[in-house]
Amino acid sequence: MVVSVFIVSLFITEKQSIIQLQSLVPYFAAVFTVIIPLAALSVYLLFRKGHAT
Repeated sequence: MVVSVFIVSLFITEKQSIIQLQSLVPYFAAVFTVIIPLAALSVYLLFRKGHAT
C-alpha cells in the first residue's frame, strides 16, 4: 500500500517521472508476483506450524 501511494504521489508531482514509472512497471510486476506467493506460503507454513504444536 505504501508503494502504491508513493507511485501515485510521483505520478502527480512529476509528469516526467511517468516515463520512468512505465519502465519500472515490469520490475514491480515481477517483485509482486514473487513476494505475494512467498508471503502467502510463509503465513501458511507459520499457521500450520502453530496448529501442529
